[in-house]
Amino acid sequence: MAIAKRSGPDFLFLANTDSQKFADLDADKTCQLTFQNSSTQDWASVTGTATTISNSDPRIKELYGMGAVRAWFGDLGDGEHDGTAGDPRMALIEVKSRYVAYWKSTVGSLGFVKEVGVAAVTGKVAETGVQRELGEEALEEARKEVE
Repeated sequence: MAIAKRSGPDFLFLANTDSQKFADLDADKTCQLTFQNSSTQDWASVTGTATTISNSDPRIKELYGMGAVRAWFGDLGDGEHDGTAGDPRMALIEVKSRYVAYWKSTVGSLGFVKEVGVAAVTGKVAETGVQRELGEEALEEARKEVE
């Protein structure tokens, strides 16, 4: 599942209602999203509350044209479940972030090697980046900036 849209600290996904995700979210709306940039080692971990939204939401048509969505649904050949924006299996999962932690690298590849090497020799801690956390107050401020 790929992000269909990000608005400030919140995320919107197009998803197939036949997937296990919907049963899981019916049982517990709390969710965890994790992102990583493997070239920089930057990462973000998002804890939030998910809301599922039926395929009658007009945002589906808006988001449908933004990628190869049809490939994730397929055409069942019955004229209804065809992987288009009108497919009844297509729905939205909206995640409202409540807590975000992230790591931002502050050195490149050579700086990383240098930091780790110096730390191994000296016994100091390698300083390769910074970790930050955003709580609900900071996330609300971020939402206001988007509006």
